[in-house]
Amino acid sequence: MTVLMEVRYEEAGISSVTVDVVVEASAEFTWDAVRDVYALDTRLIPAFATHVEKGPDSRTLTLANDMKITERIIEVNDDARMLTYQTTEGGPLTNHLGSQTVREDEEGVHLVWTAEFTSASVIDYVTSTMRTGVELMKKTIDTAFADRRDPS
Repeated sequence: MTVLMEVRYEEAGISSVTVDVVVEASAEFTWDAVRDVYALDTRLIPAFATHVEKGPDSRTLTLANDMKITERIIEVNDDARMLTYQTTEGGPLTNHLGSQTVREDEEGVHLVWTAEFTSASVIDYVTSTMRTGVELMKKTIDTAFADRRDPS
């Protein structure tokens, strides 16, 4: 599996990590899983996220290590196939803004996940977590798409 990863440190104190992976599913199927913001534990990162609690314009994730993270859902843009969210409580990141985009090109359907945050001291944690997360997202989406096409 090829996961493209870009890590940037900005002079203003903001770091970012972007991961890009090609999935074996249609863009519509992939976007439907990403835009289902309250189903991370079943449709994107099962076993990594064990529970998602729905709040008004937010979600609280319980991770496998029992860490709880609350994220405000900023935008679900169907035209751009882009989800934008911000961590408001929990976790090691401060001033965290995340986005997930589904795009299509000659290579296939890409799931692109970007995290922007302050505190460069957690860059190794973010890089490792995002690599693990995007690999799990790919596996989950690919399997669900294949199962949908082949119900036997």
